[in-house]
Parts: sequence; structure tokens; C-alpha cells
Amino acid sequence: AFSVSLATLAPAQPISPYLVGNNLWYGRANNATEAASSPDAQTIGLVSETGTRFVRIGGINYESGERDRNGNVTALPNDAVYEVWVRRIREAGAEPLVQVSRFRAPRVDRTLDATVAAARARETVRYLNKEKNLNVRYWSIGNEPFGTSGTPSDSQIADYAALFREVAAAMKAEDPSILIYGISNAWYDPVVYDRLLGANDDIYDISGPIPGTSGRLFHLDGVTWHSYPPTAANPVINAIRTMRIFTWSMLEDLQRVNNRADRVAAGQFVGWGIGEFNSRNAAEVRRFENGQMLAAVYGLAMHHG
Repeated sequence: AFSVSLATLAPAQPISPYLVGNNLWYGRANNATEAASSPDAQTIGLVSETGTRFVRIGGINYESGERDRNGNVTALPNDAVYEVWVRRIREAGAEPLVQVSRFRAPRVDRTLDATVAAARARETVRYLNKEKNLNVRYWSIGNEPFGTSGTPSDSQIADYAALFREVAAAMKAEDPSILIYGISNAWYDPVVYDRLLGANDDIYDISGPIPGTSGRLFHLDGVTWHSYPPTAANPVINAIRTMRIFTWSMLEDLQRVNNRADRVAAGQFVGWGIGEFNSRNAAEVRRFENGQMLAAVYGLAMHHG
């Protein structure tokens, strides 16, 4: 199980009801029938039993069609699968976040294609929120877009920014009330986040207003990242220190973005969340030290909104 924490940055707000969450990323996604029983009933029951209130439907499986724990290639969830999972999550007392893919045809063609991705994401928003009246509020675009090691090139960052803006604009054209989170990188890389949050050049900025909306709608509503300690590292020492550094870097970026005139005028400020964090394998997850790390991270999240 991979943990997720979502919070919205605002002054003097109460603790988010969605502080403690989890990820649905090992479910069978090939059709709605499979989705009705995968995850199984016992797992979904634990969502309710443990008081989990937020479930991200996302991860590498549903971004690019990786293999699940049984070796089966998992398809990108279609709209019927999303519908089943959203309803099951809600029945368990939690709120879903739906991740949409950046690729032209996951499993078959992993070429980035903003036009195809935008059309597909807009249709998913329409299906869930208009046709099925599920009113899914939280969304994200892609998963760990720059891999798990190394800072991407300027051109890679620019390509991602252009795609994110096009997909986000299409989604909000269908439903302006949704909140879109990104970048969901494997770690808080200051180079990546500074540029994508408008610190250098507009060509990289995904935090600005959507053209044609008179500054009322923005591409990005919340910043997310992931973090896992090295396998041999003690999560209490290494992971907590790393998460503090990531959080401090992010707060500096958000302060800059949220002080911009367009954000202040619109009264719309960028929040933040942690999309994935945990130890790296089952044995490590069960360690007492990992429990200490989770508690410290949730404390960090509460302290910083």
C-alpha cells in the first residue's frame, strides 16, 4: 500500500479531512466487471475501517500500462472503470482523485500527445461529472513524468508544461469547478518545480491563468510530489529529513506563486499534497520505523497546511 496525503494551503484553516489517504494502483482495470471486484471487498472495507478519507486512482500502472503484481498488463482505466472505482471509494466513505494519462495510447504507444490526452481527459470529466453526476472534484495529470532519477532537460520540461496546460484547459472547459493537481514528480526537484511554477520563463509555467477565462480559471490548483527513502536507509532519519527539505522548498515556490497579482485578484491559491510516500518494500513497510515516518510526515503536512 502506498500512502497519499492531500492538503490545501490556506491561512488558519482546520486540518483537511483528506489528510490521510491511500492509492488504488493495483486494481484490474481492463473492464468494469473486473473493477467491481478488484480491489477486493476486504481491501475496500479497510478503507472504511481505518478511517481513510482520500483515495488516489493513479500510479504508474494507469499512466503507461505496466504489469500488476500478478504479471498482468494493466490497461489504462476507461471511463466505465473510473465510474465503478469512484462509486466504490465513495461507498467506503472516502473521496477519490482521478489521474489521467499523458500518453497517446498507453501500453501501445507511449508518445506524449497533448491533443489526444486533452480530448480523452475532457471526455472522462464529462462522463463522470456530467453524464453520471459523480462530481469528482480532485484530478491529476500524469504520474512521475520525468522518471525516478536525474533532472530532465529544458526541452523535456517545456514539452511537459505545454501538454499540462492543454490538458488542464480542456478539462476545465468541461467542468470549471474541478481542482487539478500536478506535477507528481518522483521527488521535489527544485529545478523542475521552480520552472514549472514560473520562476524563470513563461514557456515552462503551468501555474498561470487559462487563456480566455479572464483570469478566473487557472491550469494548476495544487502541487504534488512523491518520496521514497533508499531501500537501505532508516526512514526515521533519512526520509523525514528529506520530506522536510522538500516541504521547505515547496513552500518557497508556493509563496512566490500565491503572491502574484493574478492569483491574489482571483482569490485562487495553489495548495499542495503528497501523492506517494512510504518505504520501498513490504518488509520495510511493516517496520516500526516506517510507522514513525508516516506519523512525522502527517505532522509536517498538518503544520504547513
